[in-house]
Amino acid sequence: MVKLKYIGDRPMRVPDGSTQRLLQPGDVFNTRHEHLKKMGYFQEVGKEIPMKKTIPKNAIPQGNKKYRPFVGYTKMDRTSNPKISICIVSKDGDGVIQRCVDAIEEHVNYSDYEVLICDTGTTDKNVLEYYKKVESEKIKIFMGHTYNFSRNNNFLVRESNGEVVLFLNNDVFMTYDAVTTMMKYNNISSIGCVGHRMVFDRDHNMVQHDGQTLYYPNGEWKRLGHYNITQNIANLPTTNMEVEGVTAACLLMDKSIFNEVGGFDEGYIDVLQDVDLNLKVGRLGYKNFCIREKAIIHIDHSSRKTDDTPDSIKDYKKYQLDWIRHGPYPHARTRKDFSIQIVATKKSELEKVEKSIDSTIPYEFNFINNLGNLSYSGQALNMMMETSDSRYQFLTHQDIIFKEAEPFKKLKQIEPSLGKFGVLGIAGVALENGQIRGFNYADNRYPQIAFACETVDEFAMIVDKRNNLRFNEDLVGFHFYGADICLQALDKGLKNYCVDIEIFHNSGGDGNLTYNNNQGWLEFKELGRQLYRIYHEKHPHFATTTTLFNKMNNGASAKINFFIGSVINAIPNNEVVEDIPL
Repeated sequence: MVKLKYIGDRPMRVPDGSTQRLLQPGDVFNTRHEHLKKMGYFQEVGKEIPMKKTIPKNAIPQGNKKYRPFVGYTKMDRTSNPKISICIVSKDGDGVIQRCVDAIEEHVNYSDYEVLICDTGTTDKNVLEYYKKVESEKIKIFMGHTYNFSRNNNFLVRESNGEVVLFLNNDVFMTYDAVTTMMKYNNISSIGCVGHRMVFDRDHNMVQHDGQTLYYPNGEWKRLGHYNITQNIANLPTTNMEVEGVTAACLLMDKSIFNEVGGFDEGYIDVLQDVDLNLKVGRLGYKNFCIREKAIIHIDHSSRKTDDTPDSIKDYKKYQLDWIRHGPYPHARTRKDFSIQIVATKKSELEKVEKSIDSTIPYEFNFINNLGNLSYSGQALNMMMETSDSRYQFLTHQDIIFKEAEPFKKLKQIEPSLGKFGVLGIAGVALENGQIRGFNYADNRYPQIAFACETVDEFAMIVDKRNNLRFNEDLVGFHFYGADICLQALDKGLKNYCVDIEIFHNSGGDGNLTYNNNQGWLEFKELGRQLYRIYHEKHPHFATTTTLFNKMNNGASAKINFFIGSVINAIPNNEVVEDIPL
């Protein structure tokens, strides 16, 4: 153990056993991670702080402490649709900066963004004329700067008005609305930097960037490079995935996180400042993520022709001194067996959920800030499951409370009696001889630990990621996504169950759905119709906790009974019956 003083000028997280310790400037602490004193942020200040010998009467015994995961709550402090500041460093390159900005204006549909260009010595008359023509409130030009990629981008961030920044090389060209896609993933609490698959301009099938190779899962350093470089994208999966780092040629992140790590290290003049940034973001406990579902274009080295400049060589030496010489990267993440995933709009509700979990088992607590409804429920949950490598995914509403003392231990106890399952829930329904039978462990205790059912209520669902279940993104909205994934599980030959894990639903259902023609009620009914049209051939008769579906007239039409309020263990009231053609 060593006693260290944190001498940085802003809050920073460091490893503390299996969790993270948040340090404020001037904090003094004990740690077993002696390598920290070599990183420039810490000063050894003598003997370790004496540990108390006595244990308070009400203390949790050693080895039985609550596990507290890292949670990026700052993402809930942003506005509903935060402005994105696109930061571009440029010089000369007639036609390049024009093409870059034109592609942004053509493809980006995000509601609020600005473009900031830091020019580092353009003399080309065509480019200078273009600047005069394009400069506006939305596109701002800053002239007279000397090239230092780190310093130039730090300047643009200081000048920016956005809560989110996108660093973009002047020779990177949008081919679709990649900015909105990246922003959707950036809304996830655990995500730090978001990058994008890029292909060469000379060959749109050849990968130029697919994420940076920095270190192995055990923290041992890799040779610096890019995943899948020069490979044909036709031979590669299009699965978005976590990577060690992403290039600053196209890198989106929260400005607050950028500032928390001190921005780009201006000691890196030409290269590797993005590698350093990714490693610092990982040190805070965030993941870095690469979008691979589509590709954008990168000329590469259009302004800077080579990496073998004197400044680049100095940057590589600095990287060795800053990171490699201190041994393995100490912040490589360890996989957790359990993740909680929440589509969130209220920070206060999230805090209640997180505080209600009394677990000694390590787990991941993940949410997506959906204040602006940038993603709908099924899509948001799919994205969060993509960013998580946990086997068991707890997919819940934000207005729930864990009453179970050890929910993850309880699941491990129940699972052997179920076999390979599809979707587990706390409440759900099954059709027996045309009658709805409901189960609700949130409000009732049953002698059985589980009941087989068709669909479960989406306020709390558990899936095994190995079964590759995904929500159908054709259901665009905020209802029936739970029924959708349950029916998919049944189609795969899996069984769904209600299980005895106490999770309480604070709202008790969707009280906003009424019989007037408000948008929520109209959407609810329309999504019910869409769901039945998707599944009626394999499932002519089925029920959810709010709806009963039956095929009628020899398959020519369907009758849908909508119940406002749950149908579980109660006589349905406020029933609306609709006949729809198939």
